[in-house]
Amino acid sequence: MFQDYLHSSLADLLNTHIFLDSENVIGNIIIELGYAETYALRSCRGQDQSDLSDLPAQEGSTLYKLLTDPNNVNLENLTVDMFGVSSQIRSTLEMSWLP
Repeated sequence: MFQDYLHSSLADLLNTHIFLDSENVIGNIIIELGYAETYALRSCRGQDQSDLSDLPAQEGSTLYKLLTDPNNVNLENLTVDMFGVSSQIRSTLEMSWLP
């Protein structure tokens, strides 16, 4: 019950108390990036999407490692669909900051 409330309210709580974002955008973006990161990390590991073990990763996120050390990221289990999810997030980010 509390977890459902947290998931449904976290973006609003972030917008109101952390980012002071009256347009309620940044918190939603942070949540979506978190979902994408968790999806990418689990996919790289070949880990079931419901498996919560070793989250967050001690060695850093998959997205972080793709930026800082791309030669040492295991891409074997990543699919084209995963990158499709990333492009959807990018378009969401771009749309969020359009006037």
